Amino acid sequence: MSIYKYSVIYQTTMADIKKANLKFNAALSKRKKTTEIIIHCSATKEGVNFTVQSIHNMHINRGFSGIGYNYYIDLNGVIWEGRPEDCVGAHTTNHNSISVGICYCGGLDKNGKAKDTRTPNQLAAMIWLCRYLHKKYPNATFHGHREFANKACPCFDVKTWIKTFDLNLPDIGVTPMLPDTGKVKQVIPDKLLNKISKLIKR
Repeated sequence: MSIYKYSVIYQTTMADIKKANLKFNAALSKRKKTTEIIIHCSATKEGVNFTVQSIHNMHINRGFSGIGYNYYIDLNGVIWEGRPEDCVGAHTTNHNSISVGICYCGGLDKNGKAKDTRTPNQLAAMIWLCRYLHKKYPNATFHGHREFANKACPCFDVKTWIKTFDLNLPDIGVTPMLPDTGKVKQVIPDKLLNKISKLIKR
């Protein structure tokens, strides 16, 4: 069965990028150019649903004006807007003025060790978001935070991972449309996710 059939059934639109209506403590600067898309993890343990509001509050407590990432993918695979996409972030030293920052919830195992903890729903959401941003910024390159800092973040090799799917097929990725209940739900049937994963890797 064609992969395009799955993309019709579970097509993602802009409506799936949810607004958290976050309040920032200072005016945000507009980004003048976008040459990089940098992926992060929240450095929280797998299975713990750390919300976009939690990240926002944590960054305020660290002295930021608010969440430093432009997008946040929660444990359900829901994509949340953080800082407006066209604004300078606060996520990667010396790269904020030229990059969009994406963060996924997780990155640590049960013992607090670095691990790629992305769930199938988070993975599908991240693929869709990368395709969406690639379409808007076709010359921007994809990176992991660890390329620019002495950290494990995002706890997987972005350079290798980004080559496992076609960035030019924006409607194949899957993101569930869920309220932020704090509970993790399996939205997409396992059989369908397995088929999509196999097709993406071809």
